[in-house]
Amino acid sequence: MSSTAETLNRSAVLPHPKAHPMIIMSSPIPVPTGTEILIRVRAVAINPADYAVQKLGIVIKPEFYPYVNGNDVSGEVVSVGPDQTRFKPGDRVLGHAMAWQKGDNKYGVFQDYSIMIEPMVSKIPDRKPFEEAAVLPLGLTTSSAMLFSPSLMGLDLPVAGTEIKLERKSRDCESCWIYRCGTASEHNHELLREMNVDYVFDYKKDGITEEIINSLNDIGDLAGVYCAVYSDTAITACATIADRLRGKKCLGTIFPPGIPIPGTIPDGVQVLINYHVLLGSTETGMRLWVDWLPGALEDGTMKCLPHPEIVGKGLEVIQDAVDTIGKGILHIALEISSEALQ
Repeated sequence: MSSTAETLNRSAVLPHPKAHPMIIMSSPIPVPTGTEILIRVRAVAINPADYAVQKLGIVIKPEFYPYVNGNDVSGEVVSVGPDQTRFKPGDRVLGHAMAWQKGDNKYGVFQDYSIMIEPMVSKIPDRKPFEEAAVLPLGLTTSSAMLFSPSLMGLDLPVAGTEIKLERKSRDCESCWIYRCGTASEHNHELLREMNVDYVFDYKKDGITEEIINSLNDIGDLAGVYCAVYSDTAITACATIADRLRGKKCLGTIFPPGIPIPGTIPDGVQVLINYHVLLGSTETGMRLWVDWLPGALEDGTMKCLPHPEIVGKGLEVIQDAVDTIGKGILHIALEISSEALQ
C-alpha cells in the first residue's frame, strides 16, 4: 500500500510518436509488486536521449504510446513490494527508469510517482541534493555497460570501497593503469579534470584527431574508444583513433540494437552496440548498482556530474527543458527542481 494520501499520479505524456508538446494527464498511483519500489519524484534530469525519443520517434514501440518519457530520476521511497529488502519508505534514492524497456508508463519518470526496478536503484547520502543525484543514472548505466560488460570492452569492475581504477592485464605488465582521456569544448575542460581525466582535448580544434593519436601513441596499449554522442564526425574520428593506436581496436557506442551506426569505420575496427537496457539482469549491473555505487556515493568516490542547472519547477516545464536540450545545450544537466513535484 502507498503511504501517500494522494490517489492520482500526474504525468507529462507523449500521446503518440513525435508528439509536441507533451500533455499533462492523471492516472492512479501505481502499486509496487515483487521487489519494485514506488518513489515520489523529487528531481529529474533531461538528456539528449529524451529529446531524440520525442523528436525522432525512435526506440519506443508504437504500441507503448501514450508514453511517459525520461530516464534519470531521484526521489523518496513511498512504498515497496513485498519481496523488497534493500529499501524502505523514506529512503532517498536515485534510479534509472525502465519505461521503454517494460512498455508500461508506471516505470517512466516525467511524473509525480514512478516505479523503480532492481537493481537500477541506489540510496543517496542525506547531504546530496536530489537535483545533483538525478544527473547520474543514464550516464552511469550506458557507460558501465560498455566499459565493464565482459562481452564488450571488458574492463575490471570496481569493488566496494574503491574507486573505478580501470586496470587490466596486458602483454607488457601484470597490472597496468588505463589512462582516462576525454574530449570537450575548452570551457568544459575543468569539468573533465574534476572527473580525474588524465588527458583532456578540445574536440573543436583543427587537426584534433591527429593530436590525440600523437599524444597517446606511446603511453601503452589502447583499451578501447568510447564515443558517447550520435555524430558522423565524432564516430569517424573515434574510429580513426581506434584504428591508429596500438592495442584493442574497438569502438564503444551509445547505440542500442537496431540504430544505424553513422560515420566511416576503418576495416578492422569493431563497433560495439550498447546493451545497457540489459545491464540490470547481469552480474555487472548487480555489482555496480548494489555492491559498489551506494558506498561510492557515500564516500564521494562517485561524483554526480555535470553540475545541474535548475530550469524550473513542475511537470509543466519539462517540455521547455527537453526543447533546450534539442538546441544543442548538451553539456549541462537540465532538471526539474525537487520542489516542483510537491
